[in-house]
Amino acid sequence: MKLKSINPHDQSVIDELEITSQVQVLDAVSKAKSAFKTWRFSPVSERVDYLKKYRQKIADHKEDIAKLVSQEMGKPLRQSQEDIIFELEFVDYYINEGPKALEDKKVLDKGKEQYRTVYEPYGVCAVIAPWNFPVSMFNSGVLPFPKDVCRLTHGKWIS
Repeated sequence: MKLKSINPHDQSVIDELEITSQVQVLDAVSKAKSAFKTWRFSPVSERVDYLKKYRQKIADHKEDIAKLVSQEMGKPLRQSQEDIIFELEFVDYYINEGPKALEDKKVLDKGKEQYRTVYEPYGVCAVIAPWNFPVSMFNSGVLPFPKDVCRLTHGKWIS
């Protein structure tokens, strides 16, 4: 079965996509769980390197992404371009601030450690989001958890 992506402005078909079956979803989750077994031990610096590559892919294809978002949503192109610029800044924030935010937090009481917060990976997650800000919804669902993200799956441009 195929899902048609339709331009709301002129009702033209942008693309037809195969609908992911339950078997395919379960297979993807299984593969993600398997990858998580090693990914969870990768250092934050390595994960930041992946975020930098992800950011570069968005930057390299920002005009194509903006055009597609405009076609699929009926947004003015300028607004879609501004959304992509915002998302690049959003990714930059997590590249720069994420490692500090994920450091273990120690609270001292008169020089003695009372407790500490340690960030542990969650495992496999899914992001189900509204359509109106497609890049933003993915990023805001995944980037706040770079220590937890096991595997990112991307659209056409990102491999």
